[in-house]
Amino acid sequence: MRDSWRIGIIEGEKTELVTDGIFSISRNPYFLSGIIQFIAYIFLIKNLVVIIFCLLSILLIHKMVIKEETFLESLHGDKYLKYKKEVARYFII
Repeated sequence: MRDSWRIGIIEGEKTELVTDGIFSISRNPYFLSGIIQFIAYIFLIKNLVVIIFCLLSILLIHKMVIKEETFLESLHGDKYLKYKKEVARYFII
């Protein structure tokens, strides 16, 4: 992420599109790590409240990713669309 350590969208901010390093494997490695963590909690804790919380958290993360992708498409255009075709949103999917 180089100098662009942020979560969410800051309207009007111009950022460089980073496509190398871990971003050549996953477009959202930071969010992927959070999703994996919530899935692990589901299997480790096995409590209905925790399961509901984790599933809602995963859904909210996914909604943030979709919103960010729309923003990046508008900001970087064809360069982002090409990157989007080449690299999975999370991991191999």
